[in-house]
Amino acid sequence: MTDQRIFAKTPKGTQELASRSSALTLTQRRLLILVDGVRDADELATLVPADFAASLRVLEDGGYIVLAGASGRTVPARSMSIPESQMTTVH
Repeated sequence: MTDQRIFAKTPKGTQELASRSSALTLTQRRLLILVDGVRDADELATLVPADFAASLRVLEDGGYIVLAGASGRTVPARSMSIPESQMTTVH
């Protein structure tokens, strides 16, 4: 299952990056920097795999990020055509 949730920084998140208050761990800070309102959670998890779920939860629960939507990314469709050699005629 994919996680297509997209998060955006809140004013609190932007302020945290500017002030560097040390309220966040290095991993949480790195994730906060990467949250851009474009990348979905799956993409972020590949960039910050260590403690991703816990870090995301801390950022969301702490008010540093908010859910902004869901990705429109889809899995490429496979061809559904039937080879001519396997077609039958219906009368």
